[in-house]
Amino acid sequence: MGEANTKLKDSAVKQLALSTQGTFTEQEIQDWFKGFVKNCPSGHLTIEELVKVYSDFFPDGEAKEFAEYVYRGFEKNEFGAIGFSEFLKALAVLGRGSREEKLEWAFFIFDLEGTGEIGRKNMLKVVSAMYKMVGPYVNWNEDVNTPQKRVDKLFKATGKGRKDNLTFDDFCEVVKQDPGIWNLLRCDMSDSDIHPAPESPPNSEQEESIVQ
Repeated sequence: MGEANTKLKDSAVKQLALSTQGTFTEQEIQDWFKGFVKNCPSGHLTIEELVKVYSDFFPDGEAKEFAEYVYRGFEKNEFGAIGFSEFLKALAVLGRGSREEKLEWAFFIFDLEGTGEIGRKNMLKVVSAMYKMVGPYVNWNEDVNTPQKRVDKLFKATGKGRKDNLTFDDFCEVVKQDPGIWNLLRCDMSDSDIHPAPESPPNSEQEESIVQ
């Protein structure tokens, strides 16, 4: 019985392959499902489980707030939960999606009010959460050693330093001029603005997924 619960029906696999536009092979979908069921026995990824993932990855940081922001980035089903289908779609974007798709996802993380723009205050909230999580593991360059300095640098990167809101196009320019913010979202410690502290967590590429 346990084995049956960790294997999808062929029809479900084919539907998922279509919904993710062929991003994964049928075998990969089955492998992801097996890992998902193992780590999320309820059949849904809860906010508590995602917090635990980030807390395990950054045990000396404060991961709860950032994990809650990331949780918003997952598409929810009709029950307001993250099932395997929603999880796989997010993986398709984050792991193998186009650069624009990944940027759209990142933009959504910062657009806390869903207005289609990122306000300076909301940017500061998310960046502050990032710093709380990874802070114990990095030594920041002086020009970005506080969340406020990082946000000021981001807005300045658009050439519109006094602007209070960033559009998606502005955000794309920010990432181009200051890729450090993108690396932080990916939990990648290779940003040129930061220097790993003595006991840094593994590079994000080694953290292949939250379930495998």
